[in-house]
Amino acid sequence: MNKNWDISKDKDSLVEVLEEIGASFEGDQCTCPYHQDSNPSAGIFQDKETHWRFRCFVCDLTYDYYDIITRKGDTVDVATPKTNDTKEEREKHVYSEYEDALGDYTDAYRYLDTEGNLLVTKTRRFDTAKNRKTYRMTVPYYGGFIRKAPDPPWPLYNLLELSLRPHDAVLVVEGEKCADAAKELGILATTALSSTSTSQTDWTPLYGRKVVIWPDNDSTKAKFAGQKYGNAIERILMPHCQVTKVDPESLNMNESEDIVDYIERGHGSDDVKKVLNEAAKHTPSEGVGQYIEGMIDGSIRAMGWPWELLQRYSQALMPGTITVLCGCPGCGKSLWLMEAFDHWIAGGIRCALYALEENKTFHLLRALAQRSGVCELTEPGWVQANPEEARKAMAKWSGYLDMIGQFLYAQPNQQISLSDIFEWIHEQLDAGCRIVAVDPITAASREKDIWKADEEFILQSKKLADEYKASIIFVTHPTKQDATPYLGNLRGGAAYQQFVPNVFWLEKLQGIRHVELTDGSMVRVNRLLYILKARNAREMETGKLAYLMTKGLKFHEYGEFKKFED
Repeated sequence: MNKNWDISKDKDSLVEVLEEIGASFEGDQCTCPYHQDSNPSAGIFQDKETHWRFRCFVCDLTYDYYDIITRKGDTVDVATPKTNDTKEEREKHVYSEYEDALGDYTDAYRYLDTEGNLLVTKTRRFDTAKNRKTYRMTVPYYGGFIRKAPDPPWPLYNLLELSLRPHDAVLVVEGEKCADAAKELGILATTALSSTSTSQTDWTPLYGRKVVIWPDNDSTKAKFAGQKYGNAIERILMPHCQVTKVDPESLNMNESEDIVDYIERGHGSDDVKKVLNEAAKHTPSEGVGQYIEGMIDGSIRAMGWPWELLQRYSQALMPGTITVLCGCPGCGKSLWLMEAFDHWIAGGIRCALYALEENKTFHLLRALAQRSGVCELTEPGWVQANPEEARKAMAKWSGYLDMIGQFLYAQPNQQISLSDIFEWIHEQLDAGCRIVAVDPITAASREKDIWKADEEFILQSKKLADEYKASIIFVTHPTKQDATPYLGNLRGGAAYQQFVPNVFWLEKLQGIRHVELTDGSMVRVNRLLYILKARNAREMETGKLAYLMTKGLKFHEYGEFKKFED
């Protein structure tokens, strides 16, 4: 398994995924979900690098969180039990009484087949001491019951009711409690056995139906559980059903609330059915039609870059997108972004730039050097020797600096967190900005594990960009100084590789090089821009653009790079 991400998922995440596939915990000891284990023969522990892992001494295996997630998509019984599966051996792991197999629980949910036969029972137990819920699965086995997950594919909840109403629309919710609440209002509802295992659930009973998904309102939680659950089901069912989704935020629901909370706030059957009918009206084709109309009237368009070919080949600044610019220190990323910033402001596009390195004076001085074409303005010795030229440039462009200074933010003397950055982005978009940039995002601190923090930050930022029909740009660094332009070499969590639609990499060459462009011409350049990822891109031959950073600290675009001169 390729682990280009962190394996140090926290303890609770490891416990949660193990319980979902049938493990039962007593402290750090647990039953193994990979063999018939009624007496705990496994447990979790921290290795010497403080990563949490699962270990079963019977199966002789050690897994981390991602190993378990990967195995879930294949089969539940991955390990071979160290038994001959004889009657005597089976009886060691089988409960003859149903209630004994279930053990202590707060709620129990029975999954039946279309004939009313028990397939699996899922129990929920609330641990008041730890203030958390734990789950266990129990299945019929050789005349008794055993604590384990059923073999995949896993059944849907309320299969019997689904079979009795084969042509009715179905509400898909997250959790049996939600499905039961909808059922009490006369609404046909179902859920998956596990919200994180939608891929190994048998969804075929819903094929050909109208389906409305009502996810939990987990819009700002780190795991985005409700959002991920709803999106996963939508992707699975879209080829086979007419699928729509309820937007829980539009119902003024609080964080983590679900349909049960909505009902408990006094909304009855008519209110819930109205929500479902409204959701059903918003079909996928309606959204496409609105998008086309937006492109026709110009409200949906890619904001322009100062460089024609980058604009043509990337179309990166479409509404609702995030762009990442990566490059080693000293390659000119900040100057590149400042030139683009100047271009947008001159074009009447409202934008904002948060510079996390150096103060505002530093960045405005570089903007003055770019606008005046006098790069020496950034050099104290030259300014001291040429005071009149420096004062002349300042007098001519002071109004310009005052204007762009309104949209330039800098706070280098205070540690800024990702949460602070997110709030700033939200404020700028709320104030009407169409483009918001942060340079560099790597300077922000993480309050938690970097991989979780970056995933939460990118997904929340993407949601903001979608909501405000805006574009967000993050400047970042490579993992090491001599890293080659490659998505896996971006510093930060895997979210920057997976969830960002546009990624550029700016490379500084060793001096000025003679290069050949794809049109056969030869030019002298000192920078290459790699378009590593561009979701709306037109096809390029090489994916690299050649630039010369001039003495005026600006970037002159020559064309698509082919090769260096021999």
